[in-house]
Amino acid sequence: MIQLSSSTILILHPDTTTEPLDTEEIRSRIFRACLSAGEMDSWIADDLSLAVEFSLLSKEQRMIRAEELNQLICTTLEDSGFPSVALEFKRAIKSAPPDFLSVAEDSVRLVLNGNLALDQVKMERIVSRVLKSLELLGMEHASRNLILELGRQFRDTDFIPLPPVPAGEPEKDASIVLKKEDLEKYVSPETASLLRSRVLRISHISRLFSVLRMELSLTAFSELCGLEKPVTELSFWSVSSRLTSAIDEICRAADSICSEQGEDGCTPLPLSLTVCDAASFAGIYMNASEKYALDCARGLLGALTSSLSRQPFKVQLQ
Repeated sequence: MIQLSSSTILILHPDTTTEPLDTEEIRSRIFRACLSAGEMDSWIADDLSLAVEFSLLSKEQRMIRAEELNQLICTTLEDSGFPSVALEFKRAIKSAPPDFLSVAEDSVRLVLNGNLALDQVKMERIVSRVLKSLELLGMEHASRNLILELGRQFRDTDFIPLPPVPAGEPEKDASIVLKKEDLEKYVSPETASLLRSRVLRISHISRLFSVLRMELSLTAFSELCGLEKPVTELSFWSVSSRLTSAIDEICRAADSICSEQGEDGCTPLPLSLTVCDAASFAGIYMNASEKYALDCARGLLGALTSSLSRQPFKVQLQ
């Protein structure tokens, strides 16, 4: 998955290494903290992780220390009315071990557990690989930095997919600023047809973090417009105004309804856009090879989002 907007933010770790902000990892860590605190609604993790990312993207700073990120997450949890989740999140943050540790399963697991948010199965697999690598090098002691870098390397090359954190939406009326069903009633018939055909999908807007989450299917849009394969950028742009007009209209309608309901404080609503089939669309409809599929889709989406009246603060290509 490519995250267009968040890839410019770097996380600085205590060992001076950096890596791009991984919002799915943040969401997973918050989700696990929610479960530990007895909060079973997965939409809470969705909105809180988006709130953290929106806060980071709203600043000019493009690098943040790992401990500052953890503090920002805890503060967001507390300010949002979830102190118990914040407490569980803090408990999951391990203190840094000594610089050099004996090469043993327990010490390797201690370092990796404290720095990599992985499920138990993947963690055990990576611990085993790191330990075996150190033993093959004949090392009896290893620095924390080396163990962590090996762990990150094996994590990034371990292609067994993790089960996704389930997406969800608030169910209690008190948690909802605007229901998607109400929003759909305020748009034009043309935009409503895109919603009915699943070209565009919207989510309830919650009070936790009032953001307009929208999902786009390029495949459904091309089929609705009768585009013939292979779809070229020229043929796509000949009909793309239909799509951008609908997204702009949904944004305006959502703001208007929120204002009518006395929720002016959350407008204009930040827009988060997810393209659920970017890679498969480029491969099947644009004849792009697997290697360049996301690059082709990125070209289409970059031009599409730049023509929107409201620029998304986050764009994800899946």
